Amino acid sequence: MAKDGKPIYKKWWLWAIVAILIIAIGSCNRDSNQDGNNNVGNNANTTTAKEDTNNITEDNRQAEDTVEQSPDAQSKKEQDKQPEYIRAGMYKAGTDIAAGEYLLINDSPIMSYFQVTKDSSGTLESIIANDNFYGSRYVTVGENQYIEFRDSKMYPVASAPVLQPENGRYKEGMYKVGRDIPAGEYKVIPEGELGSYIEVSKDSRGVLDSIISNDNFTTEKYITIKDGQYIKLVSCYIQK
Repeated sequence: MAKDGKPIYKKWWLWAIVAILIIAIGSCNRDSNQDGNNNVGNNANTTTAKEDTNNITEDNRQAEDTVEQSPDAQSKKEQDKQPEYIRAGMYKAGTDIAAGEYLLINDSPIMSYFQVTKDSSGTLESIIANDNFYGSRYVTVGENQYIEFRDSKMYPVASAPVLQPENGRYKEGMYKVGRDIPAGEYKVIPEGELGSYIEVSKDSRGVLDSIISNDNFTTEKYITIKDGQYIKLVSCYIQK
């Protein structure tokens, strides 16, 4: 009992202290719970963010795969693989292009033309070899010689496309035996109303000394060719 004679539990200030302590304890519990909830929320947000990042990364991978597999992408890759060619014009071997063997491929509905010359005088005497053609022609250009061609594309033989038969037929053009066509015996079928022409040569210089055999004909015939030779077909085709 207190000195003033009242029991201690009847003192007003005692109950005020108790109330203050209860309020303080309650406030601490609320702050603790709120911090816990915030941590849970932050963890949930972190997990969601990671999942979103993973989803975005996976979507990007799928999008990249789709682009790589699209027809346009495949077409571009195929175009990139196509061999480079030299455009129609006049070139000097050793200056504009390397000396060596080339393949000319007609890219026009009209006949193509080429000529190899020893100089740039433009005279008939300067011409070493020349020809009008459909299909293809092999030609060799020496150092400091000139080549002029129209209505066709020119490829260095090392990177030129391999000429292919159509339905087993080698159509009008010039073929390198062992590269475009296997060695062996072939049947020659004429197609021109005014006669056909066939020529077998030992090289692609295009001069008379290169010719092994040649013929103008109007009926079917046979021809045998060997590896390393060239066969030129005009208004005719050959097949096994």
